[in-house]
Amino acid sequence: FTKKTKGVDPLANRKAKATLTMFCERCLQSLSTNNDYALEIESLCEGMDLRQRVSRSRFEDLVGGATWDAAAKAVAAVLAKAGVSGADVDHLYLAGGAARVPKLVKTIAATVSFGVGLGSGGGGRGRG
Repeated sequence: FTKKTKGVDPLANRKAKATLTMFCERCLQSLSTNNDYALEIESLCEGMDLRQRVSRSRFEDLVGGATWDAAAKAVAAVLAKAGVSGADVDHLYLAGGAARVPKLVKTIAATVSFGVGLGSGGGGRGRG
């Protein structure tokens, strides 16, 4: 965006940054179930519009492997702190918006030796 608009930085403007954050969260939610998302923001900053098509694979590249690895390490650390090994656990239920990202689920499943499912958000029960 900054290159296309000759130096206009939406991150320097609080309102533009909040708008961008909101639309990026919508993009994340959409990419958890769809292969691509058309990001369109009218008058993001200084009257400039942002239109960008984002694919799931491009999103995963932008987020980077370090983020996926950090999530997998966090799960391993929780298991270690609880004194539980992967063999003692049948399923791991993830909850929240990022838990629906296929790359995250796949990375965590490759790290642990049991099934990974998505949490239902209701009373600790999940679906596998």
